[in-house]
Amino acid sequence: MAKKTGCFTRLVVLTIVVLIGIYIFGTDENDAPTRKPIGDGEPIDIRVTNTMVKKVGKKYRYFFTVRNHDTKTLNGSAEITLLNKQPDTRNGNETFNTTKPMQPDGGSSVYMDIYTAPTGGWGVGSFSYEIVSQRMRVAGGTGAITSEFEDTTLY
Repeated sequence: MAKKTGCFTRLVVLTIVVLIGIYIFGTDENDAPTRKPIGDGEPIDIRVTNTMVKKVGKKYRYFFTVRNHDTKTLNGSAEITLLNKQPDTRNGNETFNTTKPMQPDGGSSVYMDIYTAPTGGWGVGSFSYEIVSQRMRVAGGTGAITSEFEDTTLY
């Protein structure tokens, strides 16, 4: 009987510790953009487009605009994933958080650097994106990599 009581006590203590951790670290809405979404929320018309690729040193810098085409503001994050021209291959991804709410008709420019070029059979051919607000997925989609290219190593 004492052995069962000890296991039960440990389980209760562990449960309390986990609940305290969730309470402390899981209730701050300002941290929500950095967490994975828990479901689908009310859709917001946010669109991401690739505007340019620049070769900077040995890396390629992919520029994107994140634009709010809705009447609601966005306070959240955009995760952009660069997709290889080969099926099911990712070249990299990055999450960009809003520093202040994105107003209707507002937008932001962001970029990420990777070693993979947008050319060749293994190059970056497209991207996908997911917009998250208050831990809910509110928008997402895919897009093509632009042909706008600048090689800054030439000058």
